[in-house]
Amino acid sequence: MTHLSYDASREIYGQLVPFWDGEDDRFEVSSLSDLDKLENIQEIEGFSEQLVESFSPVIESKNITVIK
Repeated sequence: MTHLSYDASREIYGQLVPFWDGEDDRFEVSSLSDLDKLENIQEIEGFSEQLVESFSPVIESKNITVIK
């Protein structure tokens, strides 16, 4: 895998919590701290700008492209 993406509208979240209305931050990604452990990641997509900025040293050191 070389691409990591987050999309809160994906079907999997409704399968995990069938009656989830999408109004809370239950599945919100709050950290990219393990990004350095994913050796083959070349692109990330769908993460908040604030989150990407806070982990920019890791993202830049691994030469990861951020898709907005």
